[in-house]
Amino acid sequence: MTDGIERRRTRGAPGVGPSELAARRVVAVSAAIIALMTAAITWGLLLGDVERGLPGWYLAIGGAASVAFILSGVLAPWFGERMLRTAATMSLAVYVAMILAFPIAALQAGGVDHVPWMLTPSAAAIAAALLVGRLRVAWATLAFATISTLVYRLSIGGLSAETIVNDSQVALTGAVICVICGHVLSISRELDAAASTASCTGAQEAAERARLSARRRAAAVVHDEVLTTLAVAGSGIEVPREALTRQAKTAVGAMAALTHEIHDGRSGLREALADAVAEIRGELDAGRSRVAFEVRADDPGEVPGVAVEALVAATRQALRNSARHAGAGADIRLTLSATPERIEIEVVDDGVGFDRAALRDDRLGVRVSIEQRVRDVPGGYAQVDSRPGAGTRVVLGWQAMGRAEARPSAALAAGDQRALERGLVAIAVIFVAGQAASALAVALAALSVGPAAGSSIGAGWWAPILILLGVLASSEILRFSKTNLPSPARALVFVVSTVATVVIGATLVPFTYADMWFVTAAAFLLVALALRSRAGAALMGLAGLVAVVVVAGIAEGAPLALLANVALRPVVLVVLASALLIAVDRMQHRTRALLARTVDVTRRTAWEAASRAEVEERAAALEERIAPTLRMIARGEPLSIDEQRRCLALDGELRDEYRAGALARSPLVEAVRAARERGVDVVLLDDSDAPIVDTDLDDLAREMTSLLASTRAQFVGRLLPADRGRLATVTVDGRTTDLGG
Repeated sequence: MTDGIERRRTRGAPGVGPSELAARRVVAVSAAIIALMTAAITWGLLLGDVERGLPGWYLAIGGAASVAFILSGVLAPWFGERMLRTAATMSLAVYVAMILAFPIAALQAGGVDHVPWMLTPSAAAIAAALLVGRLRVAWATLAFATISTLVYRLSIGGLSAETIVNDSQVALTGAVICVICGHVLSISRELDAAASTASCTGAQEAAERARLSARRRAAAVVHDEVLTTLAVAGSGIEVPREALTRQAKTAVGAMAALTHEIHDGRSGLREALADAVAEIRGELDAGRSRVAFEVRADDPGEVPGVAVEALVAATRQALRNSARHAGAGADIRLTLSATPERIEIEVVDDGVGFDRAALRDDRLGVRVSIEQRVRDVPGGYAQVDSRPGAGTRVVLGWQAMGRAEARPSAALAAGDQRALERGLVAIAVIFVAGQAASALAVALAALSVGPAAGSSIGAGWWAPILILLGVLASSEILRFSKTNLPSPARALVFVVSTVATVVIGATLVPFTYADMWFVTAAAFLLVALALRSRAGAALMGLAGLVAVVVVAGIAEGAPLALLANVALRPVVLVVLASALLIAVDRMQHRTRALLARTVDVTRRTAWEAASRAEVEERAAALEERIAPTLRMIARGEPLSIDEQRRCLALDGELRDEYRAGALARSPLVEAVRAARERGVDVVLLDDSDAPIVDTDLDDLAREMTSLLASTRAQFVGRLLPADRGRLATVTVDGRTTDLGG
């Protein structure tokens, strides 16, 4: 089922799970935030005449791209998956058109001396690309934007220390967004797949348990009522006709009660128990016993239908047992106690009681119809206590499962770890290469312009190299963490080292965009810390980093636009990364809670449907095969020899169904019926303790059928435990033969 979901998503089908839809909305909002920051910077550059000279239509395309990203994010909470994909596709198309149209705009402007800044930010487009396709589309978008910008810069001779710093930071930002957002979507898909698998598995398990419970209930009725009637009727033993007639009527009523016990859970538990009490009172002879019903709490409210059905049916059986066996004049008390999380039903009589240890194993009324029926329900429990002369006490209960119990055992969400690892390696490579290129470009610029020009030359060409070494040294603190989650001490040392590198750099170099390249480098290190599940420490480091930038900028009298430009990208990076990771954590918790509720509802529904179907099927089979004979006996008519043999044959068939197990298959079943009708005593037993393949079972059934044809008096066919060295034995008129050895 999980594979089917994955195939639909791979083909781009519109249907996605709730977790993935939530994650896609988060990614769309992230793209909007990035686009909003980009638009703010671009607007500031336009006001400063930095981006003037380009045609109005081209600036309109750039504005349209920003507006498209922003509107998609604003409307994302109300968009479905199809609309999210459509909006992302349109936004990405406008962005690509802006890149491709730049040469035309440059020619129309009569030539430009630089690539406009609004052309270089690609993080929002990469986030949109993840909504359009998968990671490959996002990486392709990043490569397209980076290569196009590089080609344009080389074509117009606009490659400088500032542009190298900007472009390397843009590329790294795009890679980080690609990896983080891609991982968020990967986790969400895995959560949905886990939810689907858990629901399917839970439904299958619940249905199987429900069918088993229904079979046990039917077995209890057959063993305790029907077989007794058929065996006595077919034996020819002289018994009072009234007693046999009464037993037959009881058996017919027990079979009819099978379907009456199906409860859909829509009516309250108290009303259902009251109906059961009224039913039992109607069955009692006048003055024989008294039944009281006491409620010690208000109606318990919403109870799973499967629990209601089991509790009511088991209570009805307990009341019926007390009415039959407690003795004349016994008092029977039914008490319902309920809280929002727990229900307990007590059936007590002051009758003759019984010895539980002496109860025959083939009497299933207590073990199956009462105890096992309730215990089969998740959260159900049951206990029967009785002693001769001390009455009987039956306790039946159900308690709501806690969240931990309701949660599926399968682990939920690690995401595509291989894709994450490859993405992190790509980020590391881009980070080292980009920071080395930035430091080298600034150092070369310092050497080329000479001492009077400023830039980083005030401290010497060696300053950016020293800062680069500080950045790489800080990264090593995190890289050599023994676990993916750094200890608090290591995280603190890492933050202090990173902020200290920025402090040292700010004191060595002037406050220019190119010279302050290490500020964004430090922000990327803090993003790496957030990725290691230390978002709080990363945000603390960001606060220190921004404080250093503001103090340094004010101290040097940097323009407000430059100060904002240097500080804004680190803030967006760290805050966005931390917010995304926090959103993932919250999404996982919410999905677990939703999954627990979904699995619980699915199990209830599957249980009720399977239980109803199984009971109805078995009741219908009993009605067709057994009821006519039982009704004939109930009418008190004398039985002929053929009718007695028919009773014995039916008795044997029913016993086979519950004892023969895997041997109950054609053509052996038909041969057993024919043998019993001619007076042969046939017993089939399944004592195997391990599965036997169908082909071997078919062979055994054919061999037993052949041997049964020559049997005159007695036939015993038995499947053996696995350690016997053979599959089965057959005893024909006292002579035993091994089969399947």
